[in-house]
Amino acid sequence: MAVLGFGNQRLYERIGAAEKLGGEPPFGGAAMAIEFAEAGHDVVLADPNLSEQDPEHVDRVADAGVELTEDDAQAVEGAEMVVLFTPFGATGGIIREIASHLEEGAVVCPTCTSSAFEIHESLYEAGLEVPEAVGVMPAHPAGIPGTENHRAYITARGTGNGTVLATEEQAELVEEVLSSTGKEVFELPHVELVSVVGDLSVVLLKRVIEALKEFCAVKALGAPQEMIDRQAMMTLATLAALIEAGGIGGLLETLDEEAIEASYSNMEPFVDGVEEPEGEPVERFVVLPGEATREAVIELVGERGWRTVRMRAWVDLYKKH
Repeated sequence: MAVLGFGNQRLYERIGAAEKLGGEPPFGGAAMAIEFAEAGHDVVLADPNLSEQDPEHVDRVADAGVELTEDDAQAVEGAEMVVLFTPFGATGGIIREIASHLEEGAVVCPTCTSSAFEIHESLYEAGLEVPEAVGVMPAHPAGIPGTENHRAYITARGTGNGTVLATEEQAELVEEVLSSTGKEVFELPHVELVSVVGDLSVVLLKRVIEALKEFCAVKALGAPQEMIDRQAMMTLATLAALIEAGGIGGLLETLDEEAIEASYSNMEPFVDGVEEPEGEPVERFVVLPGEATREAVIELVGERGWRTVRMRAWVDLYKKH
């Protein structure tokens, strides 16, 4: 197997990874390579800037039995599993460079620096069918690899629109390799959820889930669950659109916190405890960022068509049920 990317050791030092989370450097991709090798796998670690790494870190990787190279293409030759710990924004170009060197049936595993969808698109542009020629399945560390707090990996092979990015054999390989390190492996039902659960966004996600459970308790006012669901969707979609347009700072400047407090004071007496409504796992869904959707619709049906789509979406989202 191959790991591409040593990991940004300067970043880990700057944020105090060792002090806050325990463990010894190197962290990131280098740590993953060490753990895979110690679990009994043949591992090649590639990084074009290998010569710039701390020699002690490089020696620790080599001492674990990892083969080292600065050539990504060389590293993936014959590899059944390719883990990407590549720099942010660089992964698409790297995939296009190594595509012709990938083993037939191999599986490419993005971690926390790129998305499965970016990999899928890059492989498609290179003429490779997913998952028949090459599979895609995240190997997202739930934490910084190499730290004591890194205890799990998060992965998935299906998407909200029903597309499957990895075959069963590819998925079994990924789960076998990840679990061999002694880490717990969580396979989520949809690739779209991996970054939401595995990245720093989990800080927000945990609080949003807690808030949604608390919000469901307002059923004491006689509101049906359908109404509660619709208002939750309206609120979260509106906030997402504001953040997309102006960032969190723009959202905070746009909202009137005094008005929110005045309105909330009338509802607070009815918020008592939490409630978890019954439901079934969601099998199909789609995430559509507003600006990307707008550009695609305009390209297909023009500005007038976009206005029609937008108006129908507004009416549906903000309709009182």
